[in-house]
Amino acid sequence: MKEPPAEERTRNHNNPRPNNLDLAGRQQREDTLNALNSRVYLYNLPRDTPYEQLFLHLRGRGRVRGAGFYISDRYPPAIVEFFTHADAASLLKNARERRFFVGRWEIHAEWSDIICREAPDDVRTRVVVFRGNVSVVNRDNFQRIWNNSGEEIEIERIVSEFAGLSKKNTLYYYFTSLKIALHAWAAVYMEYGNSVEIAFGPDPCGP
Repeated sequence: MKEPPAEERTRNHNNPRPNNLDLAGRQQREDTLNALNSRVYLYNLPRDTPYEQLFLHLRGRGRVRGAGFYISDRYPPAIVEFFTHADAASLLKNARERRFFVGRWEIHAEWSDIICREAPDDVRTRVVVFRGNVSVVNRDNFQRIWNNSGEEIEIERIVSEFAGLSKKNTLYYYFTSLKIALHAWAAVYMEYGNSVEIAFGPDPCGP
């Protein structure tokens, strides 16, 4: 059998063709990491579940960053946010395979995304929603705004986009504190207020 030219052998060696199984596995991992996050919706919770009782049932299931309760029938009663995606995935797996109870109530869990509605006008949260010419609302510009204001802050440490939740002409940013979120809101409004609409979104872990 005739051996392929050296150039082709080198190209194939450097860029081996993945088989269908590799592609499927890689796509599944990418979908998981991109579409999912560290927040889990909990359904079927009793409406009067105490905050402390929920955390008691979550003990040993991973490092919980916080939780928020919602009373509207449009949304699940609770959102639990973990520090890592792995801990959130572990809770979800246990809830599906071994069943998860709070008292006598069997709780249903699934991956969450942000509740895509704006907060009331008089509410300020750590979530800032940008709409319009959102190309100007990027990490480099945020860092420049902070540098110009004299703040010694690394943007990577205080903000993270909601993975998989940004839509066309809309970006969601989650800041690590309300003070920083207010600073970002004011700074972007001053510099890009003519081209970007700014609002606060609901904080998945409360104020």
